Parts: sequence; structure tokens; C-alpha cells
Amino acid sequence: MMISTKGRYALSTLIDIAEQEKKGNPVSIKEVAERQGISVKYLEQIIALMVKGGFLKSVRGAKGGYLLLKKAKDISVGDILDAAEGTLSPVDCVKEGSNCERSASCPTFPLYKEIDEAIYAVVNRYSLEDLLQCNSKGKLEHCPSKN
Repeated sequence: MMISTKGRYALSTLIDIAEQEKKGNPVSIKEVAERQGISVKYLEQIIALMVKGGFLKSVRGAKGGYLLLKKAKDISVGDILDAAEGTLSPVDCVKEGSNCERSASCPTFPLYKEIDEAIYAVVNRYSLEDLLQCNSKGKLEHCPSKN
């Protein structure tokens, strides 16, 4: 399993917006693009996924932009990555709602299921707020421990 640039940029974009909205104003795509080094065009696609996923709302007007729809502590990293990536599951047969006829007799299904559960256990253990706290300290060793 590999997180694409879309997933990575979705996380960094939401962290950026969460940090900036503390100042009280909506955050423009152009500002985020400049700070994060992402093209505006690509960022528009990511923002659209985050709006569709229920993480951001648009504010119109001269000082418009985007704000989080929920508090950062209520947004899981897993939900953000799912919205950006579609799924983090390593194979289709373990995705929720999959009806693989061979899963009961497949020798690799338990392995894939365990990998899937481990991935989601980690990404759902962290919230956007956890990443914000880590980012504000500037070093990974200052990140909250979730073990």
C-alpha cells in the first residue's frame, strides 16, 4: 500500500487550513498552494474531494476561502485518506462491501484482511488535531504517542 501525492497533499492541505483558520479567516486555495508548493489546479481537485468528503466548507466573497466543517480533533487521518485515495485497502477483496466468492477458501485472504485492519488501526488512531500538534512542535519526536 502506498499513499499517493493526492493523499499526502490532502493531509497537508487540511493541516494548513486548520492552522490558518485559527487566525479567524477563511483560507484561499492560492494561499495554500503557495505555502505547500502545490499547483493551484491540482489543489482545486484535492479541495473538491475534501468538500465532497465533508471536511471543508466554502466561504464566498472577497475574503472567501475554505474552513473546516468539523473540529480538527473530530477528523481522523483515515477518513481524510479514504476521501482522497478512495480506499487504503491493499486488495479489493477486503474492502467493506466486497463479496469475494473465494474469500472463505483463499489462503491469502486472512493475510490481506490483517494488513487492511492494521492500516486502518493506525490511520484511524490519529486525528487532524494530532498532526497539528506534531506540526507545531516541528519535530516528529514531539508528536503525540498513540501506542
